[in-house]
Amino acid sequence: MSDLYAQALRKHSEWKGKLRVISHAPIDDRSQLALAYTPGVAAACLAIQDDPQRMDDLTWVNSTVAIISDGSAVLGLGNIGPKAGMPVMEGKAALFVRFGGLNAIPICLDTQDPEEIIQICKAMAPSFGGINLEDISAPRCVTIERRLKEELDIPVFHDDQHGTAIVVLAGLINSLRLTGKNKEDMTITVSGTGVSAPGLVTKEMAKSMKQDAVLFAMANPEPEIAYDLAKEAGVRIVGTGRSDRPNQINNVLVFPGLFKGALSAKAKQITEPMKIAAAIGLASLISDEELDAEHIIPDVFDPRVADTVAKAVMDEVRKGGEGR
Repeated sequence: MSDLYAQALRKHSEWKGKLRVISHAPIDDRSQLALAYTPGVAAACLAIQDDPQRMDDLTWVNSTVAIISDGSAVLGLGNIGPKAGMPVMEGKAALFVRFGGLNAIPICLDTQDPEEIIQICKAMAPSFGGINLEDISAPRCVTIERRLKEELDIPVFHDDQHGTAIVVLAGLINSLRLTGKNKEDMTITVSGTGVSAPGLVTKEMAKSMKQDAVLFAMANPEPEIAYDLAKEAGVRIVGTGRSDRPNQINNVLVFPGLFKGALSAKAKQITEPMKIAAAIGLASLISDEELDAEHIIPDVFDPRVADTVAKAVMDEVRKGGEGR
């Protein structure tokens, strides 16, 4: 076990989980108790009964995302099941909180049957503003997402597939800016569509690419080709999924702001134009002065990221009339 793994394991033991629920409502005396719970809470219940949309301003629902996984395709670990997948889902929820200011609840399901997962998500939907599907193996993840998008009126998003695609598109937009190429003139190869494998790209393959080549090797924890090897082969722009190399193609650049914008605009679903808007917004954060071969996308800790993506998504929702 590496030093990083050993340290992470110690920290997880200390944390006893990466999340906790904090009450917004003070409950320090009987009068406060009467407002937060019975009998005062009945006023909120009756208001929502009269107008279900009041749920958005009387509960936490419209700022809360369910992170749903069955543990069948967790990171680079594979089908490790719902219990072993929980640390990842907790981490994902912590990223929603840290970068998007949203509540997120990790839910690991003890079933890998697509129909069961769909029905469970539909039954839970009234308690959440959106659903983030996570680490569900292909092609089941596609089936589940499509059905839920059709049958629910809240945003449903499979981050491993679409979140990655949005960051890749942002990186590609800025790669074209830097190289002066036109997208119509490019030859694009995709290896292992949302799931790839380490070592698939050799140095000889990389050498055969055109001048000013762009290569995003994003398999984790080991990429299709090592960053240094790709650069030695003459590739001008290299992106990876790793935090220890430039141009990290990291989904955290997208999903907090995407859901923040979608929930704020009361979007019924996350559409293709919303995803493209998110990519364009993300790419716009790199100025002409900052743009170079090792800086085509923002850093994950850039404080502008979530709000910029959220605004781009909100503008697209309003333009497309996709709000509830």
